[in-house]
Amino acid sequence: MLKKVGLIFCGGCNCYYDREKVWNRLLQSSAGLYRVSLWEEALDKEGSYDLVVVINGCSSECMVNEKYRATLLVIHNLNYENAAELVEEALRRERGSERS
Repeated sequence: MLKKVGLIFCGGCNCYYDREKVWNRLLQSSAGLYRVSLWEEALDKEGSYDLVVVINGCSSECMVNEKYRATLLVIHNLNYENAAELVEEALRRERGSERS
């Protein structure tokens, strides 16, 4: 079964990079590995996501203060170029914690 990743975008008030390109890169790299969709609060409360990815345009991490049921990964202006690899790594760690 494919892992489910919910994506959240910040408000975009101070972006240092093109967040849409990161979204498209994640969609392309997810094929057969995990399912990506926009995050929905109701689905998160049900435990439907294995990972929540917040795509912040800068390093202020304004969306981190929210409470998410799933594991949280923050993409920002300092790590966005490696977003796909970071998602895959976080899912591998998540998979490993399920076995324990």
